[in-house]
Amino acid sequence: MLDELAIAQKRIADLEAFIDKSITTKRLRDEFAMAAIPLISIIDENIGFRFVAICAYEIADGMMAEREKTK
Repeated sequence: MLDELAIAQKRIADLEAFIDKSITTKRLRDEFAMAAIPLISIIDENIGFRFVAICAYEIADGMMAEREKTK
């Protein structure tokens, strides 16, 4: 019985760690995207909002990939 409890507690701890990392990663990606928006707007102020959002997240994804390389 104690082994089952220990296994369950470990699984819960692993799941909590995964959720925390996932939330942090999403928040960081969003912050990178928000930081990119002014740069995109400087390039062409007449582009549409959807295009800006797409470009911002592409830049954010690139930043996230580079960040992972340095770990």
